[in-house]
Amino acid sequence: MRGFYRFFSRVDRVLRRALGVSETAPTDETVRPAPPVDPSLPLEDEEVPLEEDDGKARVIVPEHMKDQVSPIDKSLKVTLKD
Repeated sequence: MRGFYRFFSRVDRVLRRALGVSETAPTDETVRPAPPVDPSLPLEDEEVPLEEDDGKARVIVPEHMKDQVSPIDKSLKVTLKD
């Protein structure tokens, strides 16, 4: 349990430094529940269907942007170098 406490105290210290808040400043201990989620919004998992990874590089374009992207010329040769 000590490691758990040390981890979060370090995270707290790093966040305070990044935000420019004094490490000794008191924290607001009142916690409110998150607002309800709008059911009409899509869930993150629903936005892009996951496909089997075949190891090939690809760009996934959302449906609403497909008419703004030019098709790739398949005759072009692309060579990747390390």
